[in-house]
Amino acid sequence: MTDFSQFATTGVTLEWGLKESFRAYFERLSDHSYQFADGACRLNNGQFVYEIVPEASDRNKLVFSGTVQLEAHFGALSVKIAHPVIDQNASTGEIGLSAEVDEHNGEPVRMLIATLEQSLDGAESLVFRAQLADEGQYLFMGNYFSGDELDPVSVVRPDR
Repeated sequence: MTDFSQFATTGVTLEWGLKESFRAYFERLSDHSYQFADGACRLNNGQFVYEIVPEASDRNKLVFSGTVQLEAHFGALSVKIAHPVIDQNASTGEIGLSAEVDEHNGEPVRMLIATLEQSLDGAESLVFRAQLADEGQYLFMGNYFSGDELDPVSVVRPDR
């Protein structure tokens, strides 16, 4: 198991493009729009960037701030990924990425979007292979399924 606490420092970011084929489809839609809040942004390579919340993170959990909202089809297509968290189960070592994806009665709804498998562990970054989680398939309204490959997830130090 990886000790995430070494990445729970100011300036660390989460970089994730979600799914390249989804972004390509989305960007072909004439009315597509990206909205960013709470410090999230998008890099030129399509990756979304979220900032670490060091005081909420620990050896088994990395908490990030920021909101990315994708909308198209006059609002019928709406994907929100806000305040993502990478969680490592202390007993099993399983790792997942969850995020707030909606609201219900004014309260955020958090969903496990991806299961993660660490593929690179270095001093400057953690890189994870990502697959769509069972629950996460609902975020894509049945167009992608549990186990489908997603873009890699990277946790990056600012001094890389």
